[in-house]
Amino acid sequence: MPFYLIFLLLPETVSNVPVGTCKIYCPLPIRHQYYQPGDHIIAGIISQAYIFSDPMTFNQHPSHNLLDEIGFVTQIYQHILAFVFAITEINANPQILPNISLGFHIYNSQFGASWTYLASLELLSTWSNFFPNYKCDSKDDTIAVIGGPNSDVNFFMATLLSFYKVPQLGYGSSPLINDPSQQAFLQWMFPSRNQQYVGILQLLLLFKWTWIGVIFMEDDNSLWFVQNELPKFSKGGICFDFIEQFPPLYLKTGIHEMIESWVLVYRLAINSMASVVFIHGEFHIVIFMRMFPRISEIEDIPMKRGKVWMMTAQMEFASVSFQRFWDLDILHGSLAFATQSKELVGFQNFLRMRNPNMETGDGFIKDFWKQAFDCSFPTSSEEENAWNRCSGEEKLEALPRSVFDMSITPHSYSVYNAVYAVAHAMQSITSLKFRQRTTSEKGRKNPVLWQYYQPGHLSISGIISQVFTFSNPVTYNQHPSHNLLGEIGFVTQIYQHTLAFVFAVMEINENPHILPNTSLGFHIYNSHFLPSGTLLASLELLSTWNNFIPNYKCDTKDNAMAVIGGPDSDVGFFMATILSIYKVPQFTYGSAPVINDPSQSVFSLRMFPSREHQYLGIQQLLLLFRWIWVGVIFIDDENGLRFVHTILPKFSKNGICFDFIETLPTLYFASGVDEMVNKWIRIYKIISDSTANVVLIHGEIHTMIFLRMFPRVSEFENLPIKTKSKVWIMTAQMEFTSVPFLKDFEVDIIHGALLVALHSTDVMGFQTFLKRRNPNEENGDGFIKDFWQQAFNCHFSSSREDKMEENVCTGEEKVETLPGSVFETTMTSHSYSLYTAVYTMAHALQSMDSSQFDSRMTAQIKRRNSITKEPWQESPSSLCNDLCHLGHQRMKKEGNPFCCYDCLPCPAGEISSQMDMDSCTPCPEDHYPNNYQDRCIPKDVSFLSYGEPLGISLTTLAAFFSCTTALVLWMFLKYKETPIVKANNRNLTYALIISLLLSFFCPLLFIGQPEQVKCLLRQITFGIIFSVAVSCILAKTLIVVLAFMATRPGSRIRKWVGKPLAQSVVFSCSLTQVTICAVWLATFPPFPDVDMHSLAEEIVLECNEGSATMFYCVLGFMGFLAMISFTMAFLGRKLPDNFNEAKFITFSMMVFCSVWLSFIPTYLSTKGKYVVAVEVFSILASSAGLLGCIFPPKCYIILFRPELNDRQYLMRKK
Repeated sequence: MPFYLIFLLLPETVSNVPVGTCKIYCPLPIRHQYYQPGDHIIAGIISQAYIFSDPMTFNQHPSHNLLDEIGFVTQIYQHILAFVFAITEINANPQILPNISLGFHIYNSQFGASWTYLASLELLSTWSNFFPNYKCDSKDDTIAVIGGPNSDVNFFMATLLSFYKVPQLGYGSSPLINDPSQQAFLQWMFPSRNQQYVGILQLLLLFKWTWIGVIFMEDDNSLWFVQNELPKFSKGGICFDFIEQFPPLYLKTGIHEMIESWVLVYRLAINSMASVVFIHGEFHIVIFMRMFPRISEIEDIPMKRGKVWMMTAQMEFASVSFQRFWDLDILHGSLAFATQSKELVGFQNFLRMRNPNMETGDGFIKDFWKQAFDCSFPTSSEEENAWNRCSGEEKLEALPRSVFDMSITPHSYSVYNAVYAVAHAMQSITSLKFRQRTTSEKGRKNPVLWQYYQPGHLSISGIISQVFTFSNPVTYNQHPSHNLLGEIGFVTQIYQHTLAFVFAVMEINENPHILPNTSLGFHIYNSHFLPSGTLLASLELLSTWNNFIPNYKCDTKDNAMAVIGGPDSDVGFFMATILSIYKVPQFTYGSAPVINDPSQSVFSLRMFPSREHQYLGIQQLLLLFRWIWVGVIFIDDENGLRFVHTILPKFSKNGICFDFIETLPTLYFASGVDEMVNKWIRIYKIISDSTANVVLIHGEIHTMIFLRMFPRVSEFENLPIKTKSKVWIMTAQMEFTSVPFLKDFEVDIIHGALLVALHSTDVMGFQTFLKRRNPNEENGDGFIKDFWQQAFNCHFSSSREDKMEENVCTGEEKVETLPGSVFETTMTSHSYSLYTAVYTMAHALQSMDSSQFDSRMTAQIKRRNSITKEPWQESPSSLCNDLCHLGHQRMKKEGNPFCCYDCLPCPAGEISSQMDMDSCTPCPEDHYPNNYQDRCIPKDVSFLSYGEPLGISLTTLAAFFSCTTALVLWMFLKYKETPIVKANNRNLTYALIISLLLSFFCPLLFIGQPEQVKCLLRQITFGIIFSVAVSCILAKTLIVVLAFMATRPGSRIRKWVGKPLAQSVVFSCSLTQVTICAVWLATFPPFPDVDMHSLAEEIVLECNEGSATMFYCVLGFMGFLAMISFTMAFLGRKLPDNFNEAKFITFSMMVFCSVWLSFIPTYLSTKGKYVVAVEVFSILASSAGLLGCIFPPKCYIILFRPELNDRQYLMRKK
């Protein structure tokens, strides 16, 4: 349904009703409101300043119960200025709302639910009396409310304003509003988080950050993120070292518990092994992150600067005044998703023109000025001489970006768009003649505290958490501003949201093409970062100025077209609770609240990007850097719980483990400060002691304030600073915010933080608009003076004596001189969302005016310049343990998350070629692992070749012995007629020598690459030849023994002695061996084979013997013959004969048997080509033994003792 159709549900808003007759009464100026009259008013409820007070009781006007101590988030002041700038543009544009002026009324929701309710209720009340529904002043002209930057602002704003059907636009985090009756009136001007989550997951996976920590705020958005998005991260391979809940913002009574929680979260993040910490929070979460270094000092927690902090787009850089001079080391390395925004023409000039002495309607500017420029406005003549007196001439452009950004931020741009959305919606309404009643300009003489009002024909309201109030709970029985104490905490950064609102309205009014003849006004309320503040602002939208009676309208609130709330999700949620009843369109420019009621969600439009994409982006970021061991801190709200229960399981499924998941302490009032501080300390200790180097924080825009307090907590608790090496990952809701007392705090703790930043562009003219802010001239801005005082650390003089002081605010202080931690002059993502929300409303009105639906404003999305990684930059690691190196595999540790494991070397034969492999992979059979087992190397082909030294040596030996054997044969043939040759059977001797000669040739069949013929012949040839040789020796010994036995009288052996016996022995033995070999060849013959497994690094080419049984049968038969020969030789060794060879044969058989008995174990234990070498050596050794033991004595006699080789000599010797 087009958003401008929401306004069709509000006929009373544009009907022709006569102006009420009740007397308009304007009380004394109320701080932290910004009012500008107009025909129609756009209200704003923006969390701008923290107030350190007791809880509100809602029994009187809140301003009467506020303490003076405030923490002004100077950066958020740009949101207000964007609001004002948009109104100014719209009023100056005759094309949008011609003849209609838009006014505004901006309230500060104090970053609290109670203050958001308070601002919402004040929208529904008359100025002097806090009676919602009773309206008889200019608040009848409120046409919409813009809330932010936190989702709480939108949530609590919707809670009240939805009852009155007030259109609400949220420019920060979108609240989780489940009630359809509230959602119907709430429009988010901030992009959806879902895309952020997708981007975060992709980023984690890109950098292989699979071991991260998560910190999330204790709100509905964060819980939704944990419950719905983190499981997606887990599915993507992200593991979480810890998932910790960030302590929410407490007030006075809970400060101690909150600090303890901070300390625990900080300890957990610092001590975590995860180098990446994802922070899911709101706009102000950066303020608390900047406290981490202080906590580390107080608690004696060592700082660790190696952490990468990832943040969502809601988390803009925000700070409070006391953090002004704190260093930003902790944020170095932060990754923040950015929301689209563009530089607005004229915005910077608008900022430059701000002057606290001229902005009579700006209730924020003086507090902003004082805290941004660290000055004070004189209240007496003595104060005028103070050295730090605010002159009003200070330049906003001189402020550092940590104090105030001159470029429009995404939140301010969302505010700007929200104002324009209301203006264009009104333009459409006026053109369709829905506006039938005359509107009267009812100006306000004095600024309202933490409201910003500008009248107009149509009004857009804003409910923005801008100022913290540390007061008692609001009682809702009188105007909330009457019950606020003076002690406030102005979040100066959020003031930019208000200014973005104003700037958007200003642009729309100045643009003749959007709402011609119609002026947009606005009314921005401060929801004080409390549900009660949001509800109060929502109810005030429905009330008359003098009386807080919702539904009773007799002033300009009848013209309220929509409400823009933020930056916390609570603002949108509680705003929708009330305004959806009245069908008021609502925009949320910060964290989107969890609104389950369709009756509420239908009126609510989120101007902030969906968290889903943030969560996915954070998950990808963790996986990219392999930050899989993380801690999580989240705010205890619906968003935080949804984050824990939905998102963190997704993280786990993607391989991210959590060391801790802690809840940040919620925002307490004065009575709960101690409890809050204790929780801070506890969280700080958890983060510090965690092994995860990455802490994911899921919070709201004010969460940064508490992060910045961590270093102080560490000082108070004597904890070592360990968070400087932590990587803080934060969601887009968590802009860098701070309160005044953080102004001088270092920002070391957020060095290394990664913030998911939303897209925003520099709005032309926005920085000029900021620079022109002057607390002395902004009459309708109830925020500007508190902003001025806290931003510039000055005070406005109330008497001549005050003017003598040195820190008197002059109004001449320059916003551009503020550091970025106090106020950003560049439009932040929240401000851009708010800016967009205003424009969305304006274009919706324009569309209704022209009846052309296609004329609605379309945003030109421009991607920010990509950052190129420099050579000197190094991505930090975030893992439960170091990655398994190449050559190792993971082994899960029992009882630990799957991201925690041991690294074991790969088994033999296996490799791991990638880091952190689950298991090693075996090499192919023809490859083997290298020494590091990280790659496979091809195996070398191995066989005993003629070219290698061993082959040459064996071949040389074989040739030498062959020649020697041939020489012996030649000698015996030459001297064949001599007695020594004839003795012992000459034919057997020839057969023995020839078989030995052939046996020396057998090794030639073993050397060289195995082939089929060689494999078939070598064992068979060797077996048969050796059997012949041994058979000849057996026959020789047998003949000698039998010859001497035959000489005995009566011996029958004589007939067996002779040549036939020797031939029979040789033939039968040889035939037996031939038979064995034939059976071998017939059954399972040898064949060429490849041995892949014997040697790891070689492929051995060998001859497979086929049947090992037959092989050992051949060897066994030769051994059998050798043993018989040895036995027979041993028996005949002493027989009388001059040429008895028995003793030589005995010795040769001993050598032969020794060689082959040694051969068997050696053969079995040797691998590769050396098996062949062993067999060749055994053949040569045994053959050489036979040759050397039997024939040398005979050759010696033949050659050197021929006289012994004579028959006559032998006869004489006998």
